[in-house]
Amino acid sequence: MKALFTSFIILGSLVCNAQSSLYNKLNSYLTNQTKEVVANRLIAINVWSANDKNSRDLNIEFDKVYKAYEYAKLKGGNKGIIVLNINIDNDAINSNITLKKDGVTKTNRVPADNSDILNELKGKPAGYNIVFDSNGNVVYENLTTGTVFNSINQLITR
Repeated sequence: MKALFTSFIILGSLVCNAQSSLYNKLNSYLTNQTKEVVANRLIAINVWSANDKNSRDLNIEFDKVYKAYEYAKLKGGNKGIIVLNINIDNDAINSNITLKKDGVTKTNRVPADNSDILNELKGKPAGYNIVFDSNGNVVYENLTTGTVFNSINQLITR
């Protein structure tokens, strides 16, 4: 029983460190490569592919969330959300055409040559998404199409 408990602790620690590492790399990217103010904001990502309708639909939903709640006052003192989309096709031209066709204009695009972030997401399929609070804790993971807006809306202070 003690060995099982220890195994859970170690596994939990590895999962937390992996998520923390991804959050740190996203935070660093936003701070160094964009004009986004990261402090006290949620950070969301959506991994997508031009050939995956579900992940493209999620891009559209996350784009609407970003437009609506970019600087909204959120529970827990957070002050809005930043959304990044990460195309796993490694085809910048097709990616830009697809985003324009889908009407996705607001989200930040992480370039395919950003190996730090892409290595953290290695093996994650199109449609994988995660939302971090301002402390790097996971708020949501793998939201499904049709739930993104309402899920983020639940974090709004009323």
